Amino acid sequence: MTLRRALVILAIIWTFCAGSSIAIALFSYEAATVIPFTILFPLMMFFVLCLYVHMFLLAQSHAKKIASLPTSTVHHRTNMKGAVTLTIFLGVFLCCWAPFVLHILLARFCPHNPYCACYMSIFYVNGTLIICNAIINPMIFAFRSPELRTTFKKMLCCSR
Repeated sequence: MTLRRALVILAIIWTFCAGSSIAIALFSYEAATVIPFTILFPLMMFFVLCLYVHMFLLAQSHAKKIASLPTSTVHHRTNMKGAVTLTIFLGVFLCCWAPFVLHILLARFCPHNPYCACYMSIFYVNGTLIICNAIINPMIFAFRSPELRTTFKKMLCCSR
């Protein structure tokens, strides 16, 4: 993949994300916004899951090819660690965003039901979970990487 192609793909992704975020913020409780958003969420989850499965299968394929090398156990552990890290990312994303998606659905389709009203009273918790997702992702990456983990320890302990 060329740098230009990667930049074009990134620009398209960021434009789509920014546009959908603005639409959701402006028209958050209208059916024309809620329905596509709630359809998009599981579709994106499925898409990400497919990508992770594809990456995992690719890593497994590479691990089999490398198995004949004397350092194959190190490579196999690295490939498995990457797959585990991706699984953790997906799990955290799902745990942080699913309550918000449920909130949006309930707010639109049963705003006066007492059970829905009880759940909707924790809206700020759902928003906090979304923010936590943005905070947790770099931490997962950092603490799964030995180099970054060592760097963080040095920074926190103020050692050289």
